[in-house]
Amino acid sequence: MAEALKGIYNRRHPERTDYYRIIEGSFEEFQRSYPEQFEEQYGYLRTEVMKAIYSFLECGIPENGMARVRCDECGHDFFVAYSCRCRVVCPSCSTKRSILFGEKVREIVKPVPHLHITFTIPKLLRAYFRRNRRLLKILVQSANYSVERYFTESLGIKDGDTGGIYYIHSQGSLFNVHPHAHALVPAGIMKCGIFYEQKSISPPLIAEIFRARLLTVLLGQGVIKQELINMLMSWNHHSGFNVHVRGQIAGTDGAAIESIARYMSRDPVSVDRVEFNPVDNTLTVYERKDRPSPNGYKTYTIMEFMALLASHIPSPYESLVYYYGIYSSSHRGKERKENRGNQGIVIQETKGIGRANSTWARLIHRIFEVDPLQCIKCGGNMRVISFITDYQTSKVILKHIGEETVRPPLVRAKTPTANIPDTVFWDSIPSEESYSHNAGYAN
Repeated sequence: MAEALKGIYNRRHPERTDYYRIIEGSFEEFQRSYPEQFEEQYGYLRTEVMKAIYSFLECGIPENGMARVRCDECGHDFFVAYSCRCRVVCPSCSTKRSILFGEKVREIVKPVPHLHITFTIPKLLRAYFRRNRRLLKILVQSANYSVERYFTESLGIKDGDTGGIYYIHSQGSLFNVHPHAHALVPAGIMKCGIFYEQKSISPPLIAEIFRARLLTVLLGQGVIKQELINMLMSWNHHSGFNVHVRGQIAGTDGAAIESIARYMSRDPVSVDRVEFNPVDNTLTVYERKDRPSPNGYKTYTIMEFMALLASHIPSPYESLVYYYGIYSSSHRGKERKENRGNQGIVIQETKGIGRANSTWARLIHRIFEVDPLQCIKCGGNMRVISFITDYQTSKVILKHIGEETVRPPLVRAKTPTANIPDTVFWDSIPSEESYSHNAGYAN
């Protein structure tokens, strides 16, 4: 038995990362201090936030549950810890989710030219989205409206079909509050099996439509007032409403499409980009893993980081991805029913990838380019032979094979949260007198 139980395959050891140690050591203190320190800026602490955090703390820890995988040929085996499958809070599960999203987009995308478009809003409006995540859906609806309206008006084609795949982010690259949407959209209109491509794209014109639509809807729902709209419209450069178009992607280029989709759905924060600073008990989030830019980082107190993390965690039934037009489920279902698919569209013959099973082994293969179900000793096939869910049983097995989880010291907030000044890290709503003279809020 001892010879067969050799260890755990590619164990991640999340408990050793600064990211995990900070959350585990400080979340309970964050819960206690939240009503006094953060509720005014972020709203109440949602139940799903606490559930997601506690699920993440169990992710990748084999004592909390694991599967045993064994080779049929030589008997070599290892253990795989369970995953939490939480969105945003768990970098590992977010990466797996991003891979699945990329594969799905590659499978359903039409073989026509596409555009990758990013929609952003001014800093002045971000505070409203920070407190109310339901507004994110209005943002993506306004983005889709602007694309549809732009192509319809510029091409002069009525009753055609546009579409797009949109992914919402509430955070920026430095984990700050920065609501924006990424979109993969066909560069034109589809009608009667013919795709009419728009060669020259005007991002400023799309931004004007996007701004008008979003402000109109926010005003109609009582989120903002007309005075604020007048102020925003008086600023230059579309009042901070920016639309960035990143070139053209061929719909037949499956690898490029999947790469863009994975970029759109990338995990909000990587453990490699979070670094704890023991000298002042703060943490730094870097924009890139290699950290080349002197300004590509931001430092937070532990409580500040926890508040941002809580604000970015979506609600249980909150969708982060939306499919419109020719990519909507209703349109694709109608095509399948009529057996149309991509018929009638002139395309280059390509070999796509079929829908594969969402197994942990396939995802590990995609991430690390290693097949975990191929025995490293004899090259034979391995398979899951049992599941172990009892904590004490798992602990005995892990201790027996020398793989028991050893946790490093926790990271706790040392600075009293009552001393944290207001507006340190959130984009609070300034007074009319301040933002009327501050052009920086337009960027």
